Amino acid sequence: FDLGFALRLCLQHQKLRCAVLVYRRMQLYDEALDLALRVDLDLAKLIADSPADVELRRRLWLAIVQHVVRYDENVAR
Repeated sequence: FDLGFALRLCLQHQKLRCAVLVYRRMQLYDEALDLALRVDLDLAKLIADSPADVELRRRLWLAIVQHVVRYDENVAR
């Protein structure tokens, strides 16, 4: 099936978890992580562990850490 079409449908109908998984299947890990961070931290962790490329995984995990630190700073204020 056409993943691009599936992604458009997911986004159009606000099925964000599904959209994250479609991005992951398309190996668009940066996009998947950005959306996952808006939906669920555990889903973001799943995305960060997905790529085989060590450098990409490292960069994704750093993005998660930055997000968590930013979130904690905003909550503390």
